[in-house]
Amino acid sequence: MKRILLIAAAASIIYIAINQYITYRRYNPANNYTYQPNDNVDANYHNPQMVKEYYELTYEIGSFARNAWYSDGIDVLYIDNTDAQSQNAIKKYNQMLARVKFLENKLLTSKELKKQGFGNEEIIFIEKKGINPAHYHLFKIVEKNTFNKGDTGEIIWTTQEKLIKLGYLMPYDGKFIDITEDALKKFQQKNKLRPTGVIDEATLRSLLNSKQ
Repeated sequence: MKRILLIAAAASIIYIAINQYITYRRYNPANNYTYQPNDNVDANYHNPQMVKEYYELTYEIGSFARNAWYSDGIDVLYIDNTDAQSQNAIKKYNQMLARVKFLENKLLTSKELKKQGFGNEEIIFIEKKGINPAHYHLFKIVEKNTFNKGDTGEIIWTTQEKLIKLGYLMPYDGKFIDITEDALKKFQQKNKLRPTGVIDEATLRSLLNSKQ
């Protein structure tokens, strides 16, 4: 009888310990799910809705992760391939995380561009064109203009510089003459552009993206 009582007492202690551990785990998440907003983002970004979405998501992502833990015991930072509910929660969390990282990168980039002297309108242009900010002024020049034989100026200098680095022979003089036109046509044809011999936005983009 005494032995049975001892076994029952031991089982009771184990049961209590397990429940205490479960309670502890329930209210003490395995990870810190708080996503801290980056203080260096551009709060005056040209699209205020993106700023609003960013700050809302930084709160919601932590709230979602904590709720998954407290309600279902799911740690969204730990992959459990045996549980469908866990997989769905982790997928949702990662989608939210990817979105908040995307927004954060945009806002950080905008802040850096403003430090370089760009305004919101210029940043809109850079984003729309998907260009290197260093080439902003060149793309503004060709936005509404094309250049062909007989022209001179910065675009011609840039075109000749890129073509020469790519191995095409011509004088580096900023003058759009026959030899420059011929080289440009060859470059366009090689890069699957219409060989017009005209410098337009597509040709400029291809030239600037070409590796020597």
